[in-house]
Amino acid sequence: MKIAFEATPLISERMTGIGWCEAGQTSALARLHPENKYFYQFFSRRDHDAKLRRLEPFTPIDDDTYIQCHFSEHSGYLYRIASTLVPVPYSRYFGNYADITHFFNYIVPPGVQGKTVVTVHDMVIRAYPETVRLRTRVMLNAGLRKSMERADIIVTDSEFSKGEILRYYPQTADRLRVVPCGVDRERFRPCEAEK
Repeated sequence: MKIAFEATPLISERMTGIGWCEAGQTSALARLHPENKYFYQFFSRRDHDAKLRRLEPFTPIDDDTYIQCHFSEHSGYLYRIASTLVPVPYSRYFGNYADITHFFNYIVPPGVQGKTVVTVHDMVIRAYPETVRLRTRVMLNAGLRKSMERADIIVTDSEFSKGEILRYYPQTADRLRVVPCGVDRERFRPCEAEK
């Protein structure tokens, strides 16, 4: 299969928890299933080389497996705004080569070719909207319901988050799956006793 990952969470100057979640899951999937082909996709109006450098730590998996990078020279921010108002197809920018495309940051845009997976990490936007940054709040209020309707599978991090999603969006029950966040055992492991 050809599996694409929307890589915006990985190319930010300061990667957040969503980016680390994506890095861990994409690397693990590519390592566990090297028979597939993997791609990172992202919009990049400028600073392409800097964004590609930020992806470098996550592209080689081992000697035989790597994740290719594809970017579209357009503004992702403008695309997100436009696609909430007019259904501009995502495939217009990234084609139709992927069998599955995984979006790790709540929103599946319109017109994605193949199957889609979206990770919805929590329901803070519904439970505590006042704690969410205005720009994010506007985007999620405008697009979260449609995004989950477009997704073939919705992934969340915990049973608690699953319960919260079902509380606000009960119609997603048959497509909702819990995939707990993993632990990078290279970075996090028991300390050795002091000598």
